[in-house]
Amino acid sequence: MLRKIALTVFLAVWAFGLGSFEEAAAELAQNEYDKALELFEKSCEEKNAAGCYAAGFINDNNFAKGSNTTKSFAQFSKACEMGDMDGCKSLGDIYENGRGGQEIDDKKSMQLYQKACSGGVGAACWKLAGYYDEGRGVERNLAEAFKFYQAACGYEDADGCFAQADMYEKGDGVKKDVAKAYELYGLACDYGSMSACAEFRRLYKDKK
Repeated sequence: MLRKIALTVFLAVWAFGLGSFEEAAAELAQNEYDKALELFEKSCEEKNAAGCYAAGFINDNNFAKGSNTTKSFAQFSKACEMGDMDGCKSLGDIYENGRGGQEIDDKKSMQLYQKACSGGVGAACWKLAGYYDEGRGVERNLAEAFKFYQAACGYEDADGCFAQADMYEKGDGVKKDVAKAYELYGLACDYGSMSACAEFRRLYKDKK
């Protein structure tokens, strides 16, 4: 999340100069969550999608004294409506878990994960794959699960690569291919999964 904000700040400053969002990001970098929340909410009111997402993120995680998880729903909704795919993914999380004053709704959650996945958010692809993998809210379909795990991995999501590797190693929904599993565990390790690093080392030892 911080990396996304830093990149957005750079682009915004380059194009327009300092504004509410950039001031908020500076406060966030100093762990001044209360002031950052205030400024991100102002940015959201100014119709800045990234500001809505950041305000929702702080509210949803109770980082500031004035945090309000119910507000996060409205802020993620605005972000998603304005085309922020991380906002759509976070809105999907709310419906999946029944947070922010909303009831659990697998159908809405899946729709939002599908939208965010199509928009390049790997974590949303991984979440969507999980529904098909577990048969949760939809008929179990390992071919669909594999497709979305593959998409997640393509967007450098460590969990997606790990899940895809696991399917290849076990031959679960796909033809067994230990060499491919080894490669994908390595990718997942590169993307930050410590569990994948352990699996990569295990298969490496088996090859030896």
